[in-house]
Amino acid sequence: MFVSHDPVAVRTLCERALLLDRGMLAKDGAPDQVLEYYNAAIAQREAEYQIRSVEAATPGQPRTRSGDQKATIESVDLVDTWGASVRALPSNASAGIRVKLAVHAPLDALTVGFVIRDRVGNDAFGTNTFHLEADVAPLLPGGTYECEFAIGTLALGQGHYSIAVALHESDSHLVRNHDWWDQALVFQVIRGAEPYRIGIANLPVSTTGIRSAGSGN
Repeated sequence: MFVSHDPVAVRTLCERALLLDRGMLAKDGAPDQVLEYYNAAIAQREAEYQIRSVEAATPGQPRTRSGDQKATIESVDLVDTWGASVRALPSNASAGIRVKLAVHAPLDALTVGFVIRDRVGNDAFGTNTFHLEADVAPLLPGGTYECEFAIGTLALGQGHYSIAVALHESDSHLVRNHDWWDQALVFQVIRGAEPYRIGIANLPVSTTGIRSAGSGN
């Protein structure tokens, strides 16, 4: 058995590689496949560290918020498949957006929504509990609640994104807006185990390659 962090040595000496992470087997396969996975994991942790460092250095930084405060957003978090808080994810990974809120006045109905924006503020994707036809029940003042959106495939390209969250009634925050929190959270999408591509969308593309179209007259 050969144990090393040297990718050249692993590729040269080994036909099979095992990647251990915190005492658990993370990847088992050909050296090239395991090292590619290892490099992606390192890139994700570096991006996570950088974003967390910015958050820690600027606590309580001003954000754009508006609304009548009948309900307020207490926290917003991005979580991975295992429910752990993250700020960096590979493209096409599963993710969740977890919103904790407090109610300060009786509400017959409440809509929770979010929008993901790219680094220059363009909307990449958004939806809310109204459009997702989630169950609605009257909410009492003094109560705290949680709403989580499950994203099966985060089909975004590499880059930095922000999440805005809103509490309101009906289908839009333009109807009785209670709390709108712009840039509630910033995160980064890194390249997954896939060919290079550009843009904010990560579409499932394949190709037939270049082949003969037949001879013409």
